[in-house]
Amino acid sequence: MGRSIDLSAIDPKVAGLAPAEELSAEESFLNSLLNDDIPYINGRKCSAAACAPLESCGSSAEMIHRYLDENYYRDISLQMLADVVFLNSKYISELFKKKYGITITGYIAQRRISDACQMLADSNMTVVEISERVGYNDPKYFTRLFKRINGLTPIQYRRLYR
Repeated sequence: MGRSIDLSAIDPKVAGLAPAEELSAEESFLNSLLNDDIPYINGRKCSAAACAPLESCGSSAEMIHRYLDENYYRDISLQMLADVVFLNSKYISELFKKKYGITITGYIAQRRISDACQMLADSNMTVVEISERVGYNDPKYFTRLFKRINGLTPIQYRRLYR
């Protein structure tokens, strides 16, 4: 994996510690950031790094995509998402749009409405229950957004696809 450093030479307190067997999930996540994304901190390429251009750095965009797929129903702000992946919010917006061709906000809305369509067709939940389940606390806003994306209200969609 690489050369190891004898930390006991630096600090005698660590001499008795055993090496870690495997990386935790947090350590793996940070390791991927260090290896893949540090050259692009705040959207600027570091001069010391030999790295591919922005569009080929897919690991951060993929981590963001995975996080959104797992948490789309929660209240997600761009800054909160940036904090989760330890990157600048402007940078992650550009990265996601470049990789997937859609804004983060647009992707969240499409994902929520897509799941709402499934629930409307397959369940007996009310529109209010579905809107809350997919992350919208305001059923009127949910209905407007649903109609803008699908061209039908949730009730019209349910009647057509049930």
